[in-house]
Amino acid sequence: DTKRKAYITAMKSDLKNLVSAAEAHFSDNPATGYATFTFPTTGSSGVIISGSGTATGWSATATHANAAGASCTIGVGTGVVAPLAEGEPGGPACR
Repeated sequence: DTKRKAYITAMKSDLKNLVSAAEAHFSDNPATGYATFTFPTTGSSGVIISGSGTATGWSATATHANAAGASCTIGVGTGVVAPLAEGEPGGPACR
């Protein structure tokens, strides 16, 4: 259980770091917004990230092979998939 919690913490951390990268991209590319942002496919310690963006928003999900059944989601902007319930305000939500 302790290792599973560590993997979930890594997923949350990677999604929080993704916010900074996406916002920097948006700032540099206001005409296309998040639509041209390239989402990483892997994060730290084997975290797998999937995401997509539009001109006005983006969402991403993180999973880990060793944390079966767990996933964390974050969404920023408009027209994106809502994060999972129980998340901290503005941060990733996990189940």
